Amino acid sequence: MGWQARQTKASGTLKPVRLIPYGEDPLAVLVDTLLTDQASRLPQLDHVTILLPDLAESQRLRHLLLTHHKKPGALLGPQISTLRSYLEANTPPAGSILNTHAQELMLVEVLRNHPLSGQGNPWHLADELLKLFEALQLGPGEKLSMESIPTAFSNEAANIQLLWQAWQTQLDTEKATTRANLYSNGLSNALFLEQQKDKQIYFLGYDWLHHAELDFLLRYLKKGQAQIFVSPDQPLWSQLHQAGISLPENNEKDELGTLLNSVYADDRQVLKDRAKGYRKKPSPLVGRISIFKAGDAEQEARAIDIQARQWLLDGHQYIAIVTEDRRLARRISALLRRANIDAQDSAGWPLSTTTAAGTLERWLETVESDFNHLPMIDVLKSGFLSSPEFSKEAVYHLQLDIIEREGVPHNVQAYRQALTNRTAAPGGKRSAIVEQTYTLLDHLEHAAAPLLHVMSRSALDPESMIDALRESLVRLGLWHGYDLDSAGQRIQQELQDMQQALNHLDLKLDWFEFRSWLGRALETHNFRPALENSPIRIMRFDQSRLGRYDGVIIAGADNQHLPGSQHRQIFFNEAARYELGLQTWEIERQQCFSQYRRLLQAAPQILISYTGESGDSPALPSSWIDLLETFHDYTSEQSIENQDLHQMLTLESAQIESPYPANNPEPAMQPRPAMPLELVPKQISASSHQQLIDCPYHFFAARGLRLREREQIAEILGKREFGSLIHRCLQAFHSNLDDLDGPFAQTVTEDNRANATQMLESISLQVFEPELETNFEHRGWWQLWQGLLPGYIDWQIKRAETWTVSDVEKEYRRPIGNTSTQLMGKIDRIDQQSAGFGLIDYKTGTIATPAKVESGEAVQLLTYALLIEETLETVYLGFDARKGVKTESKVDQEVLAQLLPAVEARLVSMLTAIEHGHTLPAWGDDSSCRFCEIAGLCRKPTWHSDGIP
Repeated sequence: MGWQARQTKASGTLKPVRLIPYGEDPLAVLVDTLLTDQASRLPQLDHVTILLPDLAESQRLRHLLLTHHKKPGALLGPQISTLRSYLEANTPPAGSILNTHAQELMLVEVLRNHPLSGQGNPWHLADELLKLFEALQLGPGEKLSMESIPTAFSNEAANIQLLWQAWQTQLDTEKATTRANLYSNGLSNALFLEQQKDKQIYFLGYDWLHHAELDFLLRYLKKGQAQIFVSPDQPLWSQLHQAGISLPENNEKDELGTLLNSVYADDRQVLKDRAKGYRKKPSPLVGRISIFKAGDAEQEARAIDIQARQWLLDGHQYIAIVTEDRRLARRISALLRRANIDAQDSAGWPLSTTTAAGTLERWLETVESDFNHLPMIDVLKSGFLSSPEFSKEAVYHLQLDIIEREGVPHNVQAYRQALTNRTAAPGGKRSAIVEQTYTLLDHLEHAAAPLLHVMSRSALDPESMIDALRESLVRLGLWHGYDLDSAGQRIQQELQDMQQALNHLDLKLDWFEFRSWLGRALETHNFRPALENSPIRIMRFDQSRLGRYDGVIIAGADNQHLPGSQHRQIFFNEAARYELGLQTWEIERQQCFSQYRRLLQAAPQILISYTGESGDSPALPSSWIDLLETFHDYTSEQSIENQDLHQMLTLESAQIESPYPANNPEPAMQPRPAMPLELVPKQISASSHQQLIDCPYHFFAARGLRLREREQIAEILGKREFGSLIHRCLQAFHSNLDDLDGPFAQTVTEDNRANATQMLESISLQVFEPELETNFEHRGWWQLWQGLLPGYIDWQIKRAETWTVSDVEKEYRRPIGNTSTQLMGKIDRIDQQSAGFGLIDYKTGTIATPAKVESGEAVQLLTYALLIEETLETVYLGFDARKGVKTESKVDQEVLAQLLPAVEARLVSMLTAIEHGHTLPAWGDDSSCRFCEIAGLCRKPTWHSDGIP
């Protein structure tokens, strides 16, 4: 008779091992066993400790203890904890305990001068090493002297050993310890248990133990002070068997459980042969387990959403959605939220993915990028800022009027200058909204000051950086916004933990290293919204092992997620990890299978779903699901595929309806509105005139309704910005601009070519220099202009033989017939000779063809000619890398004499018709629609086939 059998006969001792069949509720089995074992000491259970892998089911456990205790009176309940927390709380530390942040910082400091530092991100290496150190401490052999590592791993082990020794030296120097050390000490030397002989411990939910944990368990199993509850197929079952523990037989009585044992039997018998005994019997799978194969991830999420809602309507009160696919989990949660169902996501998601963390990241990007408009506007519109300085009117004025219309992409001082220029311009005024915008900019600059100070330092203590970050967030108002947000409160807690980690450390970080540390902290710590009493829980497989549910959905059951694939290990391959007693991928796979296997009997109804496609390639179901389907096909003609869900996906009654139902829109017709008289513009420019000719509806939307596309801020020069720079260079060359050299006062000839070229080059450098400083890529445009500049001098010399520059960038106005509208235009350059004027428009982009100009379709230059009497010619001056500087689409006096009266008469006729209420149809021709910015309003692709109504 072994020691296990003898211990069961001793008074007050516990049976070493209790088997829990998959079909039974683990907590209910534990409670019944505990109440039976401790019947003589009820209602006092304060000498009992129940150890679980996590405390997610602790509330249900307490409820079962109360309901299963039949005797009247209160129950003095047992202590419920995890093994790690239990030992850490009862083991005196050998020094101050470092939190995770402090350990990472200390190890990164060690890695700085170590060869391993070249293997990747030091923060990732530190994280992996901390896990490895703990695993080796809990592995076989004595404490991590590293002497127990086999010589086959000597090269890698030598590096690990050096790091371990440096790590321990650092801990000793700081008189500190880690929770891993504390846990390891507790496992090997639990003195408090030696002093409490009547203490009895129940282990439940553990499916694999490290070597030191297993030694601890075996020690107290032998003393009769502990009992472990296990299920077949768990790796722990094999560990106990190898340790010589007598294990009870698995006498599965549940019909479904017996069938599933046959499906997943670990023997050499062919699956078809194993299925023979079930062929003539009704399959217990039918009605209990169904499988849904989705066409894509969205269909799978929608099917799960429908099934969960249907179960709620059927009265189910506890539904588990179990998946390792976090993207699918987030989508399911969003769909349920649309139905006003808040599912409790037990796994949570990285803190870095929350809106609160995103806003923090965008604020840091704002300060780092000299107040770039993109992250800055995101922060201002985040919803976390409620200070009076951040009025909605000021934010939109800054975005629309300063950033977009003035084209200022970054820099607070540049925003202020644009604001000043705008108010100083004719018609500008310093209104209340302008004052609020100035205040907004001052507030942003004040909030950024603490961060700018630490960013400018080459190295600084991290505590100063955290203080600066917190001060910046307080000044900004984001810290107060975090007070009102659960994810924001987690960020505040994380920053406090990071600061606490620095109490025992003396090291310096530069800003880049601090940002890596902060980003790592937000990435590796999860956020779980606090939702109590939610009927639906979304969880990972390892979080489901103690649950009992009304319905279970195993989602994302494809081969990529169930059981998944082997994780890439930085240190030691699988064979080495096995030899060292570390957890291997095979152990993880066995753990996942035992959790999956228990889920199949954890509820009366089980839905398994997977997607048949992953991106552009087909996806396969998990081999475990494939095995289940194949076995069922051998035994039954009834399908377990869930056809009801496929049908429900097509039903409108199964979809979530909007609380504000609306009828479907009528088919769109080709629009032709009339413009109310009060919307008729008082002035029409050359571009407006062109819009009216190209598409009257475009004119109605852009000039009548004053709608326009949101302007894109050009942080990198494009053709349009390049053209603006050339305009400015030539304006300064031919006229007086206060902030630039020029003008060149002489007529440009061959004799003074060198001086003219030198002057234009000097002006150009002044104009381009600010752009060259902001972006290295802008040098390409500068080089293009340098190549074109001599060509312009050549052209100007020839032009000066017959023409004299009269004016540049000049605006003209005049009435149009008997209409109430004025014609206006700003002409790039007006040349003069004795008989009249020549009008020039500079072009760096597409130039209208002579045919379009002479037919009256391209009206820009013709509009200018209508503004100035005695116009002798109009020309485009093109600047092109391939063609050089060249006159294009010239119209002479003879053609103008024929065109201008007709163009003016047409314009007067059209404006008169608009004033009298005539409609403005959308033409819909491809040439006009190709680059139209109001296509979303016109909706040409949706026009009804009948055409114009």
